[in-house]
Amino acid sequence: MNRKLWTIFICLVCQKPERLLPVLFLVAWLSVTFPYVLSTVCAQSTGGDTSAAPAPVCPPASGNPNGEEERLRALQADIDKKIARYNDILTRLEELLSKVPEAEAARLKSIVKAYDSMSAEDASKNLSEIDEDLAVKILLKMNNRKAGAALGQMDVKKAASLTEKMSTISKFLPVK
Repeated sequence: MNRKLWTIFICLVCQKPERLLPVLFLVAWLSVTFPYVLSTVCAQSTGGDTSAAPAPVCPPASGNPNGEEERLRALQADIDKKIARYNDILTRLEELLSKVPEAEAARLKSIVKAYDSMSAEDASKNLSEIDEDLAVKILLKMNNRKAGAALGQMDVKKAASLTEKMSTISKFLPVK
């Protein structure tokens, strides 16, 4: 299969952006970076350079419950900010992913125009060498006479294979 990297985030069943993978990525990222941040802040608050350090989030030395509550509130506020930031990123990513099919359709249209302008011999040579699924999409969008002439110039086995793929419509319909 010739899939692009962005299709990792597209649900294979409904063809819509999938929220589960980015959320899992966020959880994995937080589980890896949070202990590092916590240890760095604790080290800074116990004697390191504290000029650029945020409020200490390590446990207080005296078992003061109010200090513990303040620390937990600070942690919760920091986590809420990060979640809001990642939700914003996820929303922007979903918007961009929703525009991908339109961009692909426009790109395919320009490719079809290029193949329509070629001679039948050149089009058949090029269509014989590219991925069969892409060749089928191009042939289905081409002018019928030009597509027929290009298929007529191809090797018989290749033309038969492309024609067979062109006849199966289920591959090009979105599954719901």
